[in-house]
Amino acid sequence: MFFHPFFDFDGSGYGPQAGSYYQRGEDVNNSRLYEVLGVPRNATDAQIRKAYLVKAKQMHPDKGGNPVEFQSLSTAYDILSDAEKRAMYDQYGESYINGTVAADPSIVRRARVPKKTKDIRKKIVCSLEDLYNGKNVKMRITHKVVCKQCKGDGGKPGYMYPCQYCNGKGVTYVEVNDFLFQRQMKVECQYCHGRGVKFNQALQCPVCRGERLVQEYKNADIYLERGMGTGSVIRIHEAADEAPGLASGDVLLVVQERDHNVFERNGPDLRMHMTITVGEMLCGFVKSFQHLDGRTVFVRCGPCEVRPNAVKILRGEGMPLEGDIMKRGSLFIVFDVEYPRNLTNEQLQALRSVFNVPLPVVPETDVADLKPVNPEEYGKSVPGYVPKKEVYEEDEPQNDMGYTECPFQ
Repeated sequence: MFFHPFFDFDGSGYGPQAGSYYQRGEDVNNSRLYEVLGVPRNATDAQIRKAYLVKAKQMHPDKGGNPVEFQSLSTAYDILSDAEKRAMYDQYGESYINGTVAADPSIVRRARVPKKTKDIRKKIVCSLEDLYNGKNVKMRITHKVVCKQCKGDGGKPGYMYPCQYCNGKGVTYVEVNDFLFQRQMKVECQYCHGRGVKFNQALQCPVCRGERLVQEYKNADIYLERGMGTGSVIRIHEAADEAPGLASGDVLLVVQERDHNVFERNGPDLRMHMTITVGEMLCGFVKSFQHLDGRTVFVRCGPCEVRPNAVKILRGEGMPLEGDIMKRGSLFIVFDVEYPRNLTNEQLQALRSVFNVPLPVVPETDVADLKPVNPEEYGKSVPGYVPKKEVYEEDEPQNDMGYTECPFQ
């Protein structure tokens, strides 16, 4: 029987199919995407992400970059930032990008990641400044690893042996009298406590004390990408607890954004309050504030352009977008007008002259003086007052048909 050398026959039931050709061995070109990003082949996820962000800022078409080169950069990052896609590219190179291996399910199965322990989710609290500017953070992660002394066995050979009472099953059967019948009931083995095995303490590992795992510290460098916010996830590969026979899972750092004393965030947009005087509201002003990256930003409004609680917008001064830092949201500025507590007679006369305000005329009848009050007092100004309960139609007795019955005379 003749087999075409370009097709894979591995006994899985898949013969030669259109599009199943792929390169093997030394013919595989699997370095180009790493060269596009400028990282080594053993680069971590954090290094790949950081290299992409730096190059994306330089090569973005809005900054005069070549659109074709920027698309190539985006493709490289899309593949190398995904664990399964990266494994496929490392094994099959350019053939995977061209789509010439995806038609063969046996190839996809061989590239799957082995079973691993559960991922661990942890919260990382970040300031708004760090999420606006991006930041490299060094972390120390505590996790459990397989004991090197006993290689995960818990002790020397013979330390763990099957329970002779339950034959390693963890359960035994007891006879139970149920009225006139007798039946067997499955119960947990009282000698091994349901584990199916027992331990020889004399052979226990002195390092892990039979736990098979020991605690270890791991240093990790992570990068807070610009534009991240509450709910964003940073993945640290193979940093979760180990287990015998399983690969280490990942640590997922879930970003929690800390409240800021000036700026309030809503997605890509920021909002802040700016206080101005009555004179600045009427005559116009130029004011400044410090942005999250340390810049001093000046804003200007003409005479009578703002009112109390008016909102103005600075487009492009909001948060960078996660994954596309060349795009930004907007900054909304809410103006709070500060009124003077008191005025001199000269100031009052000047204001009456400017705004043509006549002197108040006091009528001969009594005039009520207004007093300051807390708005929350509305409906509660009489101490001890309890409102009467309203009577609803539903309070009246109804028959089975839902109609209110007439009382007997």
